[in-house]
Amino acid sequence: MKKLLLLTLLFSFLACETDSDDSGLDGGVDSLLFPEVECGQMALEIDGILTVYDDVFSLVDQISICRVILNAQLPGPADENRLFNLLLSPPEAGTYLLEETGLSDEFCDYTRITWQYSLATEPDGPREPQFGFSSRAVWGGSGYLEITELVLNFDDEEPDYISGQFEYTAGQFFDETGSAPTSVTIRGSFCEIPIEDRRCITDGTVIC
Repeated sequence: MKKLLLLTLLFSFLACETDSDDSGLDGGVDSLLFPEVECGQMALEIDGILTVYDDVFSLVDQISICRVILNAQLPGPADENRLFNLLLSPPEAGTYLLEETGLSDEFCDYTRITWQYSLATEPDGPREPQFGFSSRAVWGGSGYLEITELVLNFDDEEPDYISGQFEYTAGQFFDETGSAPTSVTIRGSFCEIPIEDRRCITDGTVIC
């Protein structure tokens, strides 16, 4: 009963968000898995439930630019939150096999995707992680990530951005509830997400 209640809460909210966002899906990139996603957004489908994340950003924070980080958040009613995180390293256009790229722990050679659900378990309390899923093989993850566009040149005046798509089995890597599924199928597209240059913020050796 506890498992059924938790999953009903999670996926009924996702379905509700999908209905409310459908009217905004009227343009996008034809090469993506979900071509209706607008640029600046992410379309994310979990076990067949599709929703749209508007709060999406990406950044680099290392001088070597060997990692691009992409985050997307979807706050829910009350004190819920869904967090998508993509770590791309090395940042290149092309196709990544997630069961292989997640094997390494090297800082500049490590690509993986996670999705986490958080909830405030007490009124006015802080959000606490409830469960999460990972693309890494050690947690049972497998699938692909395709970077369809990557403009990464902070030396010119042109905007830098990243686009791509993914489809993979994500394995559970933590579960504080004891009732989350062991794996889910995750598919998604993101279009022309601006890449922020935060190298000068995080490294005091550089004068900008």
